[in-house]
Amino acid sequence: MSFFLLPASIELARHEHAAALPASLSAAYLSALSKLPMLAGLASRPDWPADVCASALAAVAAATGNHLLAQLIMEVEGSEIPEVLEWLEDR
Repeated sequence: MSFFLLPASIELARHEHAAALPASLSAAYLSALSKLPMLAGLASRPDWPADVCASALAAVAAATGNHLLAQLIMEVEGSEIPEVLEWLEDR
């Protein structure tokens, strides 16, 4: 797991429940959220384990409004990827 999983989870839950941001936090929250893609890029390393990479990808997806993509990335375990790919190919 990684730092990126927490903001991705928060943003997905906020979107799923249509939770409004308190006015006093809105600007700071949205500013921080907009920085997640850049932070993920700056933190990336060629030797990242798959779970850290997936967390960063989910955070980028959630931060850019791609909530379904973020959910998919967070829901599919690494060991399930071959099965998911096989299912997609067989459709």
